[in-house]
Amino acid sequence: MGRSLKEDVYCRLKEEILYGQFNPNVVLTEGEIAQKFLVSRTPARQALQKLENENMIKRNSTGCGWTITVVRLEEIHEMLEMDCALVDLMIRHTMERITEETVFYLEKQLEQIELLVEQREIHHAADLCRQFRISIMEEAKMPLVLKVWLSIPPLCNFNWLWNGIPLENHLHSIADNGVLMEAVRERDALKFQKTYRRHTEEYFEWCTDVYQRFQL
Repeated sequence: MGRSLKEDVYCRLKEEILYGQFNPNVVLTEGEIAQKFLVSRTPARQALQKLENENMIKRNSTGCGWTITVVRLEEIHEMLEMDCALVDLMIRHTMERITEETVFYLEKQLEQIELLVEQREIHHAADLCRQFRISIMEEAKMPLVLKVWLSIPPLCNFNWLWNGIPLENHLHSIADNGVLMEAVRERDALKFQKTYRRHTEEYFEWCTDVYQRFQL
């Protein structure tokens, strides 16, 4: 049996919220959600109320519409710290176990990233950067740790946050993959860890600037 209209709107709207499709200060209304998903106001209202009960959105003090419950900056910092800690753990094992065949494959991935940057396909390049790093971490052969690491949502999933970071900062971040590749070639776990730590610290600074801009 298919989903009800209420469940369909709820699931689709929840996914868009989780993946940062809405700016944090946007106001969601029954009418706009009904129009967006081509349904009547009743399933739109029911979906919004269910999301409110889950604390994903909150009703405005005026009673007119809802706003997104934005992930706190402290939670962004916690995600980045957890990311770094798990990478620190896995990369030591990667350097011991990675094969020349995988290094060659990583080189090809890096070339594709550089091509996308030249074509100004920055969001696509960022997605491939994540796959590049996943390929490196898979070589650690630590499936449980990898599973936890992959459960941390990448910042590029939060569109409003990712789009708020200046283009030159993203380009600088993407360029870090070249340094990470050097560390892999040299089997230098410490160099990789230092570069990755600097990378995440810079990203947190950029996120802080975006939060301040949105007055969150």
